[in-house]
Amino acid sequence: MYKSWVIASAVLLFLVFQLSSCRGTPAKPKLVAPSGPISLVTLSEPGDSVITSVGSITVSPNGARMLLVDPQVGRAFLYLKNGVLEHCYSIPASFSDSLVLALPKYADTLALMRADHVQSPNGDSMPPDVQSKYLRNRVQSGIFLNDSEILLAGPIIAFTRNINDSVFCTPSTVLAKCTSLVKINLISNEIRVTPLKMERVFHWIFPEGNDITFSSRRQQTLVNEVYWSAFQRNLLDSTWVVGSYRADGSKNVDLVHLPPECSNSVIDYGNQHPRMCIDSSDNLIVAFEKLPMVFNVNRGTSFPLANLPFSNDTFLQAGRDAFARHQNPVRMDSIGALNRIWLEGLGITRNNGSFVCTSNKIQWSPWRFILIIQEYSTNGKVIRQMNLPSEMREGRPLLACYDASANGVVVVLKSQDRWKCATYSWDN
Repeated sequence: MYKSWVIASAVLLFLVFQLSSCRGTPAKPKLVAPSGPISLVTLSEPGDSVITSVGSITVSPNGARMLLVDPQVGRAFLYLKNGVLEHCYSIPASFSDSLVLALPKYADTLALMRADHVQSPNGDSMPPDVQSKYLRNRVQSGIFLNDSEILLAGPIIAFTRNINDSVFCTPSTVLAKCTSLVKINLISNEIRVTPLKMERVFHWIFPEGNDITFSSRRQQTLVNEVYWSAFQRNLLDSTWVVGSYRADGSKNVDLVHLPPECSNSVIDYGNQHPRMCIDSSDNLIVAFEKLPMVFNVNRGTSFPLANLPFSNDTFLQAGRDAFARHQNPVRMDSIGALNRIWLEGLGITRNNGSFVCTSNKIQWSPWRFILIIQEYSTNGKVIRQMNLPSEMREGRPLLACYDASANGVVVVLKSQDRWKCATYSWDN
């Protein structure tokens, strides 16, 4: 569909789809129907530490803490397992200096962290609405590296000017924006900021990452990146890749592009968000939001999600047909088919090499969502499955992640004006 394929990525995706495994009918999984959570806590939100949305949740290896990320306000919340808020993390304006210090293209510039210092030629300050629009350092994703360290990712922004200019002044002032990693030691409170050197060979406007995972054996961070790319027929749209980065923020290689099922249909590329985890053999596992498939990138294998009530085949085919008719990008709500499945997360179990997939399903009548949590073996067999309806006494389930300490899953629930976390055990 588009030409910005490097040879390695093309070969990798060919192998992924040619060597896919487990296409037969799998054995029926163990269906876990929990009578209730083994623990349920209400998340404290003291002062202005208010959660507006939850984009991701992860549990520390020892099960003592939970890390929630609110991408809407760009903050991360570190909770004890009892629901008490330990720390609320944001990316302060002072971190903007790291862009100028780390990125070669800003070597001759100075960073400015207060937008009210930027003035037009006639002396007018930048309007507050423009400031809030452009100067927004945000936490977009977060993971535990171990029990005492977390890694946050999100865009850091600064206004810059040439070092020889005497004042910051529009239009000569430039907006510097870069996805950066923020590593925090929870014991010493030491913080390290690493801007990622996202450089592209092909057509691009800007890349931006919003999800991460980490390979401890290879000492590299895997980052989802969305960037604008020129397609055939003079179309311009955003697309996703997964890139690996060294500790200093330099790029190793782009590992994954959108698979053909997504790239052959111009349907909402920006929402084909890759989900990632690293398995016990240090393989990169990737799945895309609206494609119920799981890819083992390093082995070049894949398998479809199984034992689900719906399929997205009709939706994807309708998008391909609509694009063929119009030769233009197509809105999801105009293709005449319903997207039935959203894949919300992947997480490795750490015990036997299996991993947990969480999916959000929508049913026709009445309209309602179901959170389906599945544990898969690495060859695609569904080991066990838990279905949580949209309306429960505890609240509405939204996201889930694996909790090794409980041999189960932690589920984020929204109950009226309160956020809760419930732990369900596979052994119930």
